[in-house]
Amino acid sequence: MVIYNYGSYRQEGILKSPIDPNDPTAYLAEVKICKFLIPHDCLVSADLDGFLHFWAVTPNPRKNDHLCKVKDDNTSQVGTLVNYPIRAIDFSSKDNVLYTGDEMGYM
Repeated sequence: MVIYNYGSYRQEGILKSPIDPNDPTAYLAEVKICKFLIPHDCLVSADLDGFLHFWAVTPNPRKNDHLCKVKDDNTSQVGTLVNYPIRAIDFSSKDNVLYTGDEMGYM
């Protein structure tokens, strides 16, 4: 994912999720949605594997660093643990709450 600053018209950085070194078959899933968490210096992205990735962005001194990833776990109708792709993200700066919605309609 490439981050551009449209105020200065320059590229701020390239964000790459770290691949697990213990899993040689690991790949990076396609990013479907991103959201800046204003007023925090943070960007959240969601991929097709059901992961939320959190990134530091400008003016944070750790800009372009991958801060963490969180898996969006749900239980299917048959009782198994599944990870549906996240299709919608919103952030309440007043409450500091991140809302997500997946393709099965879970919030």
